[in-house]
Amino acid sequence: MRLCLKHIQTKSEAQMKILVEEKIKEQKALRETAMAQRKERRDLLTGRSFDLCCRLCGAFICKSSDMRVACDSQYVCCDPTIWQRIETRVHSNSKALSIATLVGKPYCKGTKECVCNEVLGTIVRLYGAFLPTISAKAIVVDDKDERGRMKDEKKWETISREKFFIEPITERDLVCFRDINVSSRFFFLCFCSCLKFAVGERC
Repeated sequence: MRLCLKHIQTKSEAQMKILVEEKIKEQKALRETAMAQRKERRDLLTGRSFDLCCRLCGAFICKSSDMRVACDSQYVCCDPTIWQRIETRVHSNSKALSIATLVGKPYCKGTKECVCNEVLGTIVRLYGAFLPTISAKAIVVDDKDERGRMKDEKKWETISREKFFIEPITERDLVCFRDINVSSRFFFLCFCSCLKFAVGERC
């Protein structure tokens, strides 16, 4: 900001125009580079699919192909059957975030052999649909190494760069989850009640 003010005070209009044009070109080049890298990564990882399992008990959570990214930071599972494998609990301190409203948490139900209750992430209302986000720290990718151990990564950025490509969420994904949410009336009303508490408006 200070540098910008200094330029305004010391540069002529023509010089400022050149600086602005250079900055626009620089930003465009950065965007094009990022897009090229994204396409290269997508081409490289297309078709790769893994089971994502609970870090604590090993229970199946979802397929990697069912993961989506929303707003560059929310990694959500878009498999409607995930509700059968998790227990949902409403947040007592729900709050509105910049791009979504946090309304609860999903817990792993575990396996036939054990009850787990590991927190898998959060449940958010995003674009009108209730969606479970999955924390990279809560899961392991079933991509066993030569010793038969599952790979344990801590960040989605690393997983999506090295293991499989995560597509952006689509309107089709959201419509599917909106329909599921509404069809489960009790589930829908619980989270809507929590949503009204968080943002102070009707759901």
